[in-house]
Amino acid sequence: MSASAQPYLRCARLWSCPPTRLATLYLQCVAPSHIMARFYGMSVRPTLFGSVSLVRNWGRIGRLGRFKIEPFDDLPGLERALGRIASRKRRRGYAEPSIRQA
Repeated sequence: MSASAQPYLRCARLWSCPPTRLATLYLQCVAPSHIMARFYGMSVRPTLFGSVSLVRNWGRIGRLGRFKIEPFDDLPGLERALGRIASRKRRRGYAEPSIRQA
C-alpha cells in the first residue's frame, strides 16, 4: 500500500466508528417571556487530512446563524470538548427539542 493512501484509510476508519461516537447534537433555548428562540448545533466531521473537526453552529431559530470549525488531532480530545460545551449550554437553558406527534 502506498504512503499516499494512508490518510485516506485513517479518514475511512473515522467514518466507520459507531454512530454514538460521530454524532450531531442540536440544542434549543426558547423563552417566550424574553422573546428568545436560539439554537446551538455541534457535529463531528472528519477532515481531508486524517484528523477530526468539531463544527459548531449557533444563532436564532429560523436563521442560518454563525459557525465555527475547530480541528482536533484525536477523537477523545474532540469528545471531551463536545461534552464540555454541551454541559455549558445545558446549564444556560439549552435542551434537545421535543418531538410533537401530529
